[in-house]
Amino acid sequence: MLHIRLLLNCELGEDITSPVIRIRDKYYTMPVPVSTLIADGWTIRESETAEYIKGNGSDWVGLQLEGQYMHTIAKNFNANAVTPENAWVTEMTFGESDLNLDAEFSGGIRLGMSEAELLSLLENTNLQYEKEESGDYFYYVINMKTNESDEQRIVSFYQGESGYHDIDSAYAIEIVDREPDFSAVEAKSEETEESAEETGDKDNAAAVTLLDSAQALVDAGIDQNKDSIKVILEQIKTSLGDSNANAVQLLDSAITLLESDSVDAASVSALLSSVKVLL
Repeated sequence: MLHIRLLLNCELGEDITSPVIRIRDKYYTMPVPVSTLIADGWTIRESETAEYIKGNGSDWVGLQLEGQYMHTIAKNFNANAVTPENAWVTEMTFGESDLNLDAEFSGGIRLGMSEAELLSLLENTNLQYEKEESGDYFYYVINMKTNESDEQRIVSFYQGESGYHDIDSAYAIEIVDREPDFSAVEAKSEETEESAEETGDKDNAAAVTLLDSAQALVDAGIDQNKDSIKVILEQIKTSLGDSNANAVQLLDSAITLLESDSVDAASVSALLSSVKVLL
């Protein structure tokens, strides 16, 4: 079963459990499609990246943006093998020795905050967290368990005397998506699968669910969501393989429209509806 983790019109807020993060002037939710990062200017470092990622598996991907490097885990949520461009980044670490980019997180968690400030934020939530120590370092491991996200955040502090980092100042924040169970999306998928069983077409249930997600993004605003829509359509193409050439051809046409300077939402919706009929 595929899990789609896309929030419409995402923005930072006061809710500490929100999966939204800002990197420079872009907003993301975890996990982040590799193709979305590429569209935003990141490039793949082939020497640090797996050639392909097996179905429902994970592997390494290396990314670079203006002298900043990220070597992290990418997850394939599809049953078939995909290239890294069609996988999803599930872990990111921000800080002095990692991504030294302007980044911001919902709910007030930030680089440079004190331990007392972090605890003050956590005391006003029902989140589970643990403090772990290792030599000159200690970490707060926070489990973000909500209906929209089951990611984990690890906030790191330094308590040594060598001056590697400032004392009592969060020097790194790691975000890890642990493949949460999205109740709303999963329930919808199960309903689709039950309908598919009745028609003898269970294999296409996940593709229909993805189409619905793509259409929701079109309805929310095709211009700001076209990169995410393209990611979903590529996932559908991969899931269909060679089993439905006509549907794949329509999906290619929709992707071509999304790549044009002026995107007509009605035309894209019409193509998505046609694909759904073929499934």
